[in-house]
Amino acid sequence: MQHKEFAWLLEDDAAVQRLIATIVQQEGLSSVVCSSPHELMGVIDPHQVGVVILDIGVPPEQRLDVIANVKTGFGVPVLAMTAGDRDVAIRAAQFGADDFLAKPFDPNDLAERVQFLLGRPESAPHEVATFAVGDTEVDLQKRTLTVDGKVVPLSKTEWDILRVLTLHKGEPVLLSDLGRRAFDRGLSRDIGYLKHWIARLQTKLGCDPAEPRLLKPIHDIAYTLTVTHSPE
Repeated sequence: MQHKEFAWLLEDDAAVQRLIATIVQQEGLSSVVCSSPHELMGVIDPHQVGVVILDIGVPPEQRLDVIANVKTGFGVPVLAMTAGDRDVAIRAAQFGADDFLAKPFDPNDLAERVQFLLGRPESAPHEVATFAVGDTEVDLQKRTLTVDGKVVPLSKTEWDILRVLTLHKGEPVLLSDLGRRAFDRGLSRDIGYLKHWIARLQTKLGCDPAEPRLLKPIHDIAYTLTVTHSPE
């Protein structure tokens, strides 16, 4: 019997709340709408598979604390949303958000990000590039990262960065180009935000961001995915 998957929603705008609920239900999730952070913390079940979708709101401090509490208390993935404030996006990532989506959003984009956070991204049949070095493999068709024989969960944001680097493996990719291809609107121009996600990706690749083996910076203006194995 297939286990039920959940989306726990905290969104103040009733119309947006209904839209999100409709999208996640179309993706096969049961939506649980919450009216306050306290209610959200009370309904999350760590024994169920699911994702928290949370609008950060204004002022953001309380909701940022909720992100941290969800991650430390339940360990479920969190998709944070707000109206395109770059500073809030960076802070949401720093507080533990697994992915971020700026409003207004594309319903297909929301659905795809939820799929990634639940570990079930669809295949991309036209993507043929792969990357393999040492115990690390990227498969663009299956949309997976495998390290030491285990599939590593990625957010859509992390995957978009990795995809661009894989398509240009062994070549330097300027931070400006990487941001433009991986992010939308104003976030694509925020180098600090991009570097935060790159550091997270380096960790998932099994690298120490301070001494990266596979995903390396070039003079602080570009990154490259190396194609040769550097033994530890």
